[in-house]
Amino acid sequence: MAVRAVFIGVGRHRDQSIHELAGAAKDASVLWALFQDSVDGIRARKLLDRDATAGRMRDALDWAFVRAQPRDTVLAYFSGHGSSGHYLVPFDADMADLGRTGMPMKELAERFASTPARSAIAVLDCCFSGEAPARVAEAPIAARVQSADIRELGGEGRVVLAASRHDQVALEVGGRGLFTSELVKALESGLDWSDTDALMDEVARRVSSKARRIGKVQTPIWAGRIKGGVPFPPVRHGAYCRDESPDTGQVVANPPIRDLAAFGLPAALLDAWAARFSTLNAMQLSAVNQYRVLDGEHLLVIAPTTSGKTFVGELAAARALAAGRKAVFLLPYKAVTNEKHEEFDRLYGQILGMRVVRCTGDYGDQASKVVMGQFDLALLTYEMFLTLSCAFPELLSKIGLVVIDEVQFISDPHRGITVELLITMLRMLRRQGIEPQLVALSAVIGGINRFNDWLGCRVLQSRSRPVPLHEGVIDRTGHFLYLDERGLMCSEQLALGPRRSGRPDWAEPAGLLGSLVAGLVRQGEKVLIFRNSKRGAIESATDLAADLGLPAAKDALKSLPTQDLSEASRVLQVALEGGAAFHTSDLSRDERRIVEAGFRDPRGSIRVLAATSTVAAGVNTPAETVIIVETQYAGPRHLPYSVSTYKNMAGRAGRLGYSPRGRSILVSRGLRSKSSLFDRYVRAEPEAVGSSFRAVDIGTWVLRLLAQVRTVKPDCVADLLANTYGGFLNSKSSPHWPRRMRVQVAAALERLQREDLLRMEGGRVSLTALGLACGRSAFGIDSVLKLVGLLRSATVPSAPAMFMLGLVQALPEADAVYTPLSWRGEGEPKWELLARDRCGAEVARAIADFVPRRTHQARCKRLMLLHEWISGCPMARIEQEFTLDHRAAVRAGNIRGVANLARYLLAGAFEIALALSPDYAPARQGFRELQGRLEAGLPAEALGLLRLPARLDRGSYLALLQHGLTTRYEVAGLDPGHLRQIVGTAAANKVLEPDAVRG
Repeated sequence: MAVRAVFIGVGRHRDQSIHELAGAAKDASVLWALFQDSVDGIRARKLLDRDATAGRMRDALDWAFVRAQPRDTVLAYFSGHGSSGHYLVPFDADMADLGRTGMPMKELAERFASTPARSAIAVLDCCFSGEAPARVAEAPIAARVQSADIRELGGEGRVVLAASRHDQVALEVGGRGLFTSELVKALESGLDWSDTDALMDEVARRVSSKARRIGKVQTPIWAGRIKGGVPFPPVRHGAYCRDESPDTGQVVANPPIRDLAAFGLPAALLDAWAARFSTLNAMQLSAVNQYRVLDGEHLLVIAPTTSGKTFVGELAAARALAAGRKAVFLLPYKAVTNEKHEEFDRLYGQILGMRVVRCTGDYGDQASKVVMGQFDLALLTYEMFLTLSCAFPELLSKIGLVVIDEVQFISDPHRGITVELLITMLRMLRRQGIEPQLVALSAVIGGINRFNDWLGCRVLQSRSRPVPLHEGVIDRTGHFLYLDERGLMCSEQLALGPRRSGRPDWAEPAGLLGSLVAGLVRQGEKVLIFRNSKRGAIESATDLAADLGLPAAKDALKSLPTQDLSEASRVLQVALEGGAAFHTSDLSRDERRIVEAGFRDPRGSIRVLAATSTVAAGVNTPAETVIIVETQYAGPRHLPYSVSTYKNMAGRAGRLGYSPRGRSILVSRGLRSKSSLFDRYVRAEPEAVGSSFRAVDIGTWVLRLLAQVRTVKPDCVADLLANTYGGFLNSKSSPHWPRRMRVQVAAALERLQREDLLRMEGGRVSLTALGLACGRSAFGIDSVLKLVGLLRSATVPSAPAMFMLGLVQALPEADAVYTPLSWRGEGEPKWELLARDRCGAEVARAIADFVPRRTHQARCKRLMLLHEWISGCPMARIEQEFTLDHRAAVRAGNIRGVANLARYLLAGAFEIALALSPDYAPARQGFRELQGRLEAGLPAEALGLLRLPARLDRGSYLALLQHGLTTRYEVAGLDPGHLRQIVGTAAANKVLEPDAVRG
C-alpha cells in the first residue's frame, strides 16, 4: 500500500479584501510533518499560501486522487477559507469573481468519488457559513455552487472529516484552527485513525467545549467508513516535527547573537542583528535562558534606559514570527510609534521582507491591514489597540505576542484606564483559550505591588546599565554632588560660578547653565537640557547658541521645511546656526525628526538640545550629559515631578559605544535645597506601580468592560471589575471591597439602562447599539451622556461633519485642554460671532450651554482655530491672528494640539451619532475626509495629495495646491526640476525616491 497526501494551507491571499488567517498554513504544515514522521513511505505534497493557487491545488489533487493506484490510500487536507457559495478559496482568488477564480467544492467531491484508490480521506478545516474569526470568506457576487453535502461524500472506502456543520463556523483560536489543533492533540494523546468514530467523538467533544467558552458553536462532523479502519499507524514525532515545532525548552544561549539559531530564528535576521551588536548582554541572556522568553513565557522586564530591554521584546517578536505567529508592539505616544516603525521597517521590513505596519489614529494609518490580519509585526498606540480590539475582537485571535512598552503608564491618572483595560481584556481571553504571550517593559517601576501576579508573569529586574550613570545635584557654585555607579557619594567642581559681577539669573548665558554647558561641550559631549515649559526650552537653546560659538548644524538646516513656517520654525533656524536646537510641540513632525536625527548622530553638529519632558518617554535622544533644570511642572499648581518622571529624564544620559559613562545633573537654585533634591530624587526609588481605577469613574469602567465582553449576568459585572488591576489590588487589601462594589455596580447599571445604553434580557445584561458605540469610544461616562444629550436635542444638520466638530468642543475632554486667552479677555468675544457666522447657528447653540464666559470663549476660539487650520491658512498667519496677548500667545503646538484632540474625539463621536440616528450614515465619507483635513491642516480639495508615495510637510502640500496640483498623478507628471522649485529639494526627494527617504 502507498499513501499519497496533499496538505493545503491558505491564510494569505492576493486579494487584500480577504481576511488573513493566522494559523491556516501552520496547521497544514504541522499535520504534514506529523504524517511524514508517522507514515513510512508516504508521498506528500504541501502547498502553503502563495503556492496554493487554484491551478496548483487542482494539479496536486489530480496527482493524489486521479493518478492513484487501486491499492493506494489518498488524503486531502485543506485549511483555509471556505465561502458561503461552497468554494474553497485559493491564494489567487478574486472575491468579486469567485465563480471563476475559486475552487468549487464540487470539484473536490468529484475527485473524491471517482478516485481508483482503495481508500480516500478528506479533512476540511474551513466553513461555508459564519463570521470572523471563522474560516469563511464571503462571496457577494459568485453564484452558489450546488455541491454534495459533507455527509453524502462519505461511503464505503471514503471518509470525510469536517470542522463544522454547513451552517456553523470553523474557528481559529489562539492563532490555530480549533478543529485541526484538537485533532492533532487527540492523535498525540493515544487515539488513532483506526476507529474514526471514537477519534471524532473525542475531537467533537473538545471542539464543542472550547467553542462554547468563547460564545460560539462549532460541531465537527464526519461521514463514511473504511473496512478495517483508516490505514494510518499511530502518530509519532520525529525529525519533521522537530523541524516544524522545535522544542527549545532545554536550549541554552550563549552571548554571541548567532547562537540564537538554536531557537529557530532565521540566519538573515541574526546577521542583521549581528551588524548592530554582536553579543547579548547579561540581562538579555537571562531573559532567554532563565526566563524563557523565547519559549513563550510571559515576562515583566524592569531595567534602566539603555539597558537593552526593548530588544527583549524584539527577541520575543522574532521567535513568534519564526513560529508563524503575529506580533504587536504597544507604545505610549504617536511620535514614539512612528519612530519605532521607521526603525523596525528598515530592519524587519526592507531587509527581511516582513510586513511591518503601524496604527496611531492618523489619516494614512494602516488600520485596515491590522484588522484584516495582513501584517507580521504591528506597532500601535495604546488607544488604537484598545479601540480596534473592542470593535474587531477577532483581531485578538490572530495575535501570538503583545509587547507593552512603558507599561508604568497604567498608573497614569489620564491614560492608565486605557492600559489597564487592554491588559484586562488580554487576561480575560485566557479563559477562552486565547493567550498571546505578554512581554511588559518599563524603566521606572519601583515597588511591583503584585503587578506581576495580576499579569500572570515572572519579573526580570535589573539595575545594570551598559553605560554607568553618575546621578546627582549641582548648586549655584558649580559643585556637583553625585552617586557613582557603585552607589558611592562623590563630588566634583563641574562648573564655575557666574561669569559676570552681580547675580545674573543662573539660566542666562553668563550664569551657571552657560558655564556648565560650555565646559561639557568643550570636552566633546552632547548635552540634553530638560525644561518644564516650551518657552524655557526655546530660550535655553537660543541663548546657548548665541553664547557657545559652536559651528552651525548645516545638515539639519539644509533639511528643514521651507514653507508654512511657524514662529518656532524661525527660532529653530536661529538656534541651529549656533549648533543648538530645541524639541517642543511647537515644531512640526518633520522638524522634530530632523532635530532628533541630528542630535542622535554622533557626528552630527547639533551639540546641545533643550526639550520638554515628553522627550524622555521613549524618543531616542541619548546624550553624554542630561541637565534637569526644574523639578515641577509649569502651570499655576506647580505640581512636582514624580520620581519616575525624573528617572526617565535622567536615564537619557549615556551613549552606548561613545562614552564611558553618562551624567545626570539636577539643578539646585539654592544651597539649602541641594540636599532635599538629592534625597527626593537621586536617592529615591521610582513610585510603586498602581492602578488608575477610582470608584467615582465606575460608570466609565463598567461601560468599557461591557464593550469587551458583550453579554454577561448582572451579578458578574462586579467580577469584571475585580479582573482589573484596581479590582485585584482592592480585593486583596479589603475583604469588604467586593460587597461595596456590587452596590455601586448595580447603581451604574441602572443609570446606563435609564440612558438607553444598556438592556437586560433573559437574566443577562448587554450594551445597546448606542451603548456599544459609547463603550468603544475613549470618552468617560460624563462626556458620553453629555454628547448623547446634545445629539438627541439636535436635528441632523446639512453639514453633519462640521456640526460634530463644533459639538465635541463642548465635551469635558476638550474643555480640559489649554486654550490661550488674553489676560482680561480683550478681543476674545469676536470668536463667538465668527463661530456663528462660519459654522452655523446650530453649532453655536450646541456649545453655548451653561458654562463660565471664558470657557465659552475658549470653545469658540478652538472652533475657529480648527476652521482656519483645515482651510489651509498659513501657520504664521493663524499664530498672528489668534494671539491677542503676548502673555497668552497661540503657537503651532496649540494649533496642532487642538486639531489632534478634535480628530481623536470626532472618531468616537461620529460612531455614537450613527448609533443614535442612521441619518448620519451618508456623512461617513465626509467624516473620514474631515479626519484627514484635521491631521494635515488642508482643505478638502488637497486631500488627494496625501496619497503621494511619501509623507510631506503641510507647507509642501499647500504649495502644490497653489500650483493647481491636487492628485498624486498630477504630481507624478511634473518635471523633477519643476517639483523641486515648488516644494524644495528635500520634499521633492521624498516624492522622487520614496524608498530611500521614507515618510
